[in-house]
Amino acid sequence: MRKIFIRILAVLLAVIMMALSVSSASDERAPYIYSGIRDEIKNYDDVFFRLYDNVMVGAEVVNISTFRVKLDYLVTLFDDLLSSSPELYYLNSKLTYSYNNYNGINYVSRVKFHYNMTPKELKEARPIYDREVQYIASLVDPNMSETEKALFVYDYMAALYEYDSDMIVYDAYRMLTGERGVCRAYSLAYAAVMRELGMECIMVVSNEMVHAWNLVQVDGVWYHVDLTFDDPLNDRPGRTQHEYFLLSDEEIENREKGAHYGWKTNLVCDQSYSGERFWENTTARTVYIDENRYKIDTPSGTLIETAPNGDTREIYKFENRWYTNEQKRNTWVGNFSGLSVYEDKLIINTNDKILAIDPKSGEVTELFAALENEQIMGTAVHKDEIKYYLTFNPGGGEGASVQRIKITDDMMRGKTLSTLPFTDVKKTDKYYSSIEYVYNNGLFSGVSATRFAPDSDLTRAMFVTVLGRLCKVDTTKDSGTTFTDVPDGQWYTAYVGWASENGIVNGVGNDKFAPNNALTREQMAKIAAYCAIKLTGQNTVTASELSFSDRDSISSWAYDSVKYCVEYGLIDGGSGEFRPQSTATRAEAADIIARLAKMINNK
Repeated sequence: MRKIFIRILAVLLAVIMMALSVSSASDERAPYIYSGIRDEIKNYDDVFFRLYDNVMVGAEVVNISTFRVKLDYLVTLFDDLLSSSPELYYLNSKLTYSYNNYNGINYVSRVKFHYNMTPKELKEARPIYDREVQYIASLVDPNMSETEKALFVYDYMAALYEYDSDMIVYDAYRMLTGERGVCRAYSLAYAAVMRELGMECIMVVSNEMVHAWNLVQVDGVWYHVDLTFDDPLNDRPGRTQHEYFLLSDEEIENREKGAHYGWKTNLVCDQSYSGERFWENTTARTVYIDENRYKIDTPSGTLIETAPNGDTREIYKFENRWYTNEQKRNTWVGNFSGLSVYEDKLIINTNDKILAIDPKSGEVTELFAALENEQIMGTAVHKDEIKYYLTFNPGGGEGASVQRIKITDDMMRGKTLSTLPFTDVKKTDKYYSSIEYVYNNGLFSGVSATRFAPDSDLTRAMFVTVLGRLCKVDTTKDSGTTFTDVPDGQWYTAYVGWASENGIVNGVGNDKFAPNNALTREQMAKIAAYCAIKLTGQNTVTASELSFSDRDSISSWAYDSVKYCVEYGLIDGGSGEFRPQSTATRAEAADIIARLAKMINNK
């Protein structure tokens, strides 16, 4: 008798690990599987690839009745599918299936998949995902050894990414685009880039630990690497640890702190790494320019260059120590500089400056200077942006903040960023870097020569005007608007007309725009989302639900726009309040405009 069941499979942390690797020339699919139950299922590979191939093309239903897969194995197979392939980030953990009973044994007949994205959204997301994976892979010199490649990607992600304590991001797509995720997201993203580099790398999962990490093959030998344990909470940009890099089974099982257990795989990591451990004695990245290797030796406080023949030389000596408080009486033990590369220059930080060093000439260029009551603890460069940490405590805490500055040609030539003239905006303020960006780029001005008024309300006309400035609207072509309350010839008329013509704004009803009304936060999110979609064409949203505690208060007409803004980093998500009907402040508007500018520039 035929029975049909529907089950919801909770697979955010899979019980069984699977494999990821680069495709062979003859097969574009994932080419190998390292499941702990692979030998228990007849025709395992055929079944797996039937599922995989159908998900890759977005099929809803697949018939696997000919494979005689026992129902008890379906959960494991589906877990394997989700765990093995970061490129299936759009596959939902919900699974519907039917089965037949033969001689008392239940065999799966049909499987129905569910997706987090529509076909249109997936079409738009795939090039974004590919671009992010390929970008990191492009930073890796093909002449590097496999050890160097594995470490480079490991360090890059640890220095740039942060753990998602809100437990929202589990997939590689949002990890790569948002720089934040849980252990599963770290592991899938790492596997994706290593696969792009042609190296074998898989994710393993321990249900007992509720944790995921990677195995990577280096010169034919498998090792454990755990990015999350080497990039723990209380993180700071630029910091990397290497306690869990290239370990054997025995070494990771017998760690005095953080021993690992409970993973399942048919792979064995039975050898200790016997090569040079050049990543020791540093808490920053190891980077390369040409064939030379650079690292910060923490005990001696020096930036060291190692040539291909093994010769070393000191590039820079850190003379200053990092203080424990603003009084600057006591100092921390250690080095708190990040290390990155931008245009063949080494980017580091002292306690009060961000510097670019030309290793060939030795020339040092100051890119950024902290204020008297500030301290920089860590930097990380991603594309054309420096992410840096302002704090007196390496563990974070009150007053600590992550800031970003865009690298410009002027900065690299030694023309440092100007200090804002506003007395009511401090560099420790949450929105300082955004206010700095909109001011330096002529998008926002202050309310006076010395005041920005960050907490003041913003009108609807002013927000649309700033958007128009960002988009370089030609105001000489002002043809007016259809809104009855937007007169011709006003300073905002051309911008409101542009926004209306392009579907970015649609007014408040009754042919009115309400230009002088205060802008609410949900109105700001909707206008910003519509503008982003118009300019970038990116309208994919994978998040199924917002996590704001007051999400039910968001108006139905704004809900999808708020989700979009969270998805693309135009506003921060999280478990706090969104305050949808609250008036948007000038600082909040500056922040969303600065983030939108970054999104447009990275398109």
